[in-house]
Amino acid sequence: QLYNEVLMYPILAHHGLYDIIDQDFEYRTGLRLKSEKITSEDLEFLDVLNRVLKQKEEKSFVALYYEGFLEFIKIYKEISDLAPQVNYSSTKEKRICRMKALHFYYGALVRLLLSILKEADIYDSANYYLEHKNKIYSREELNDLWFTMGESVKSLYRKFEQKVDKSSLDVMRTKLANEIYDFSKTKVQGVFKLNLPVGAGKTFAGLRYLIGNARQFQKNRIFYCTAFLSVLEQNAAEIRKVLGDDHVLEHHSNLIEDYEIDQVAENERNYRPQEYIKESWEMPVILTTLVQFSDTLFKHRATNIRRFSKLINSVVLIDEIQSLPIKAMFNFNLMTNFLAQIMKCTIVHCTATSPHLDNTDVLKYPCFYEGSLCRPQTMKALSKAKVFSRVNYYSLMGKNLDNYLSNLEIVEHVKKQLKKEMSVLIVLNTKATVANLYRALNTDSELIEEGVEIIYLTTNQCPFHRLELINRLKERLVKLRKGKGGTKLICVSTKLVEAGVDFDFDVVYRALAGIDSVIQCGGRCNREGKKETPGSLFVLQLIEENLKYLPEIRRQKEAAKTALTLLPIKDVGDNKINIEKAADYYFQKLYLNITAQSRCLEYPFGTDETIFNLLTNNPQMCKEYKNKHGVKVNFKLRQSFKTAALEFDLIKENTISVIVQYKNEHLLEKLYQFIESGNYYGIKKILNSLQSYTLNIRRTAVDENYISKELNGELFILDREAYDERVGLTKAELQTLIF
Repeated sequence: QLYNEVLMYPILAHHGLYDIIDQDFEYRTGLRLKSEKITSEDLEFLDVLNRVLKQKEEKSFVALYYEGFLEFIKIYKEISDLAPQVNYSSTKEKRICRMKALHFYYGALVRLLLSILKEADIYDSANYYLEHKNKIYSREELNDLWFTMGESVKSLYRKFEQKVDKSSLDVMRTKLANEIYDFSKTKVQGVFKLNLPVGAGKTFAGLRYLIGNARQFQKNRIFYCTAFLSVLEQNAAEIRKVLGDDHVLEHHSNLIEDYEIDQVAENERNYRPQEYIKESWEMPVILTTLVQFSDTLFKHRATNIRRFSKLINSVVLIDEIQSLPIKAMFNFNLMTNFLAQIMKCTIVHCTATSPHLDNTDVLKYPCFYEGSLCRPQTMKALSKAKVFSRVNYYSLMGKNLDNYLSNLEIVEHVKKQLKKEMSVLIVLNTKATVANLYRALNTDSELIEEGVEIIYLTTNQCPFHRLELINRLKERLVKLRKGKGGTKLICVSTKLVEAGVDFDFDVVYRALAGIDSVIQCGGRCNREGKKETPGSLFVLQLIEENLKYLPEIRRQKEAAKTALTLLPIKDVGDNKINIEKAADYYFQKLYLNITAQSRCLEYPFGTDETIFNLLTNNPQMCKEYKNKHGVKVNFKLRQSFKTAALEFDLIKENTISVIVQYKNEHLLEKLYQFIESGNYYGIKKILNSLQSYTLNIRRTAVDENYISKELNGELFILDREAYDERVGLTKAELQTLIF
C-alpha cells in the first residue's frame, strides 16, 4: 500500500503540490483518483506503451512495477534504520517519535521522486525549441573537472607550503587542511562536523575536502552553502580564483519571479521557454545561501522541487551551520539524515561554534553525525593553541546584566577606545539600530574633527557593492595593522559580517544575542594575531533595540544571559568574560528552554500547528478527518505537503529580488538587448552575471514607482534614484523591516 501511494503522489502532483488531507478534511488523493474516468482509449494507449516498453526494455509494466517494488523494499529498510535513537522518557514517546520520523522520510522520498519527474518533464519542454540547450554534464566530463579542479587546489596549497615567512598560524592552517584532505578520501557518504576555531582557514580547507571527496567517489555536484551573504560574496570570489568561472554558479537570488497563481496557470507556466532561464542547479559547482538550499528542501515552487534531485550523490558543505534558525531544526535534521543515507550525499557542517545538532539528551530528532573531519588529538591540540587566543571578552551589561546603553553612551565608549586603538567594528541585531548608531557616529563633532572614517554595512546594499566596501575595509585594516593606514576607522554593521569575513579590527562591539554570535564576532578581532596586545570585544545591550519581530534572537539572548550568570566574573576594568566556558552552557540552556515549548523546534505557525507535524503523520488533520468521517485514516501518506511548503520560510520577511543599477550598465544594456530579441540563452547568462547586483525588497512594494518590470512582469529592476552609492537602498517604503 505504501509503495502504491508513494508512486501515485508524484504523478498526481507533477503539476503542483497538494495536501493529501485537504482543508475540508477530505482524502484528496482518493477524490482525485475517483474523478479520473478510465476510458477505452486510455486502455488502448496503455497497451501501446506496454508493447513499446517490451520492445525497448524487454520487460512489461508489471515487471517494471515489481522491479520498482524490490528497490522500494531496500529503501524502506534504510529508512526504518534512520528512526531516531534518543533518550526517550517513555515507550509511548519512543513509538510516537519513531512514527513521526518514518512519515517524514516517506514524504522526503515522495519529494525526491516528484523532483526527478518534474526535472525531466520541464527540462525537455523548456529546451525543446532552443538551439543552445541547458548543458547536462556526463560522468566523464565531471571526472575530468574534479581532476582539473583538484590539481588547482593542490597548486594553491603548494604555494602556502612554499611561503617563506610562515607564521605559526600559517603552519597550523596547512596542517589542518592536509588532515581534512586525507579524510575526504575515506567516506563515500554521511554527515560530518568540521569544528575549527575562528581564523583556522576553514574556507580553503573545506574546498579542498569538497574537491577531494567528489574526485575520490565520483560525486555529481559540489555545493558550498552559507547563511551569510557577505561570507558567500567573499568566499565565492576566492573559490572562483582557484576553480575558474566556467563551471561554477553563484546563486544568491531567484531573479525570475513566480507569483502565487492557481494550479492550472502554474502548470501552463512550467512549460514556457522562460523556464529555461530559471536556475535549476545543473552546474557542477554551486555556491549558494542557506535560504536557497532550504527552499530546495521544503518550498513548493517548480524550481525548488526540480533542484532537490540535483542533490543526489553530491558533496555539500554548509558553512556557519550555527546560523540555522532554531525553528527549522527538526525538519532540517531529518532531511539531512535523508540526504546522507538515501540520496547518498556527503554533508559537512562547518563552524567555529557547534550548535550541537546531535544532542540526544535534549533533541528528539537529532542529526546523525558520523564523526569529525579532524582527529580528536588535533582538536585537543587546537583547543590549547595560543595562536587562537587572540581576544579578551568584556561585558558592558553590569553585574546583573541589566545595563542598557544609549547611542550617545556607545559613541563615548568607542571614542575612548580610539584614543589607544586604530579600528573599531560594531555589530548590532537590527537594521534600525545600525542606521541610528551610524547617524550618531557621523554627527559626532570629535569624530568629524579627527577625520575618522565611518563605514556602514547592511543588506540594503547589493552583494557587489557590499563586497567593494568589505574589500576596502580589509585593505585599510591591513595598512592600519602595519602602521601605514592614516585615519582611524569605524565600521557599523548588522550581523552579516559576524562570521567568515576576513576582518582584523583592534576592537569589536557586539549587541547581545547568542554566545555563538559573540564568539564569531571575536573572529573579526585581531584575526591574524599580529596585534602586540590581545584585541578587545565588548558585549552590550541597547536601549533602542526592538526584538519584537525576532523571537529567535530573543530566545538566544535569554539563553546567553542564563549562561553568563553561571560564570565567575572578575572585575578587570570592565567585566571580563570567560567566553569559552559560557559557550559550554549556552546551547544546553537554549535547547532546554526551547524544549519546554517543544513546538519551537518544529517550525510553528498559526495557533497550534507546526510544519513538522504537517510533514510527518499529520496528527491534527487525521483527528479532524476521523471526526468528519467517523473512521480512522486508512491511508499511509497523510502529509499536508502544499500547506507546509507555503508556510516554510527560513527567514520570513516576505521579500522579492530586484536588480539594482550600480556599476553594471554594460550588463543591463546586454540584458535589454537579449530581452528585445527573445534570446533566452543570452538572458540566462546575463542573469547569472547579475546575481551580485541583486537586493531583496518588501514584496508588498513591487508596485511602487521605483520598480520597472521586464519579461512579462517576472523580472524586476530598481530605478537608479532609489539606490545610493554610499548606503545602498534609500527608499524606506521598499526596505525590509528587520535584517
